[in-house]
Amino acid sequence: MQQEITFYSIVRGWAFLLICLATALLWTACQTTPIHDFTKVVPNMSKDEVLNLIGSPNRTERYDGKEKWAYRFWTGDDHNVEALRQVTFVNGRVISVGEDTEEESRLKEIQEDDSKRAERRKAAKARALTPEGAPPATSPEVKVDVSDPPPRVPTESDFVEQKGKRGAVTPEE
Repeated sequence: MQQEITFYSIVRGWAFLLICLATALLWTACQTTPIHDFTKVVPNMSKDEVLNLIGSPNRTERYDGKEKWAYRFWTGDDHNVEALRQVTFVNGRVISVGEDTEEESRLKEIQEDDSKRAERRKAAKARALTPEGAPPATSPEVKVDVSDPPPRVPTESDFVEQKGKRGAVTPEE
């Protein structure tokens, strides 16, 4: 037995698809960003619980028997504000949660080093473009004597006026 395809069955199929799509979009739009879930991370939680709650870290490091997970988020109305958070573990359990001030200072140092390096490159480029033995990059004074007018360049009208005179040169010649 074959089912008949009608206009209404097609419309119902599309309507069902659009409703499912709209529901999926609304469901994902209502989810909070993981940075809001940091308030739910408490001491003595396991690594798996933290992973399920806020997801994988951007960076991890180990030192003095501790393990630090660093997270970076973009917040604000235009997602233009950087937020750095950390979770520290000992023996697989949370011992501290909060802002990552060490990472903030590390990033600030990197930015300062980058700007110093850019200034040094700019200065080296300026030195490389200056010829040897030349004075520093200052514009020399140029004196122009304007007492004598510049020589006059003959124009086509000059040749036309002389046409017919003996010894006159025409532009065609």
